Amino acid sequence: MYENNCVQTRQYKVHVNRDSAKALQDWMNQHITDPYPSSREVQELSKQTGFTYKQIRNWFTNSRRRFEQQCSVHSLPLPWIKKDAPKICRKSVSEVQSP
Repeated sequence: MYENNCVQTRQYKVHVNRDSAKALQDWMNQHITDPYPSSREVQELSKQTGFTYKQIRNWFTNSRRRFEQQCSVHSLPLPWIKKDAPKICRKSVSEVQSP
């Protein structure tokens, strides 16, 4: 008989909806001139909401995008300065391949 001594625990994600994301929306409204939470702030928001780090980062990315679209539709300026996405350094193909 096969015996598995390894206990697997599954972490369930909390689903994001308007009610569950109220803390995120409140944070964004309070920081509308700089709606980019630091890693520490994301961890605090994670404790409050039960969302994963990635869920929170995605929520803020999507929320900023939606806000920007609304500003564009109504010809309003953005209340923040957009930050560039982090640049990922990758080796070129010629560096990876050996002669």
